[in-house]
Amino acid sequence: MQVVIRTPEAEIFSHEARCVSLVNELGAMQVFPGHASLQGTILLSPLRIEMADREEDFIIQQGFIMIDQA
Repeated sequence: MQVVIRTPEAEIFSHEARCVSLVNELGAMQVFPGHASLQGTILLSPLRIEMADREEDFIIQQGFIMIDQA
């Protein structure tokens, strides 16, 4: 699945991922390829993106998640 992180200033991350872990307003969640479409609010969350060859960690202070099965 393609994961993109955007700030108001720029796109800071765009890569193919195997799993994304984060906390939204409903609690902790993991997103895998094929996940159902959804939208949610992120208030403060660690964000881990697992790729085939490495992991990237971010801290999200405020934002939203959108999963689109296009």
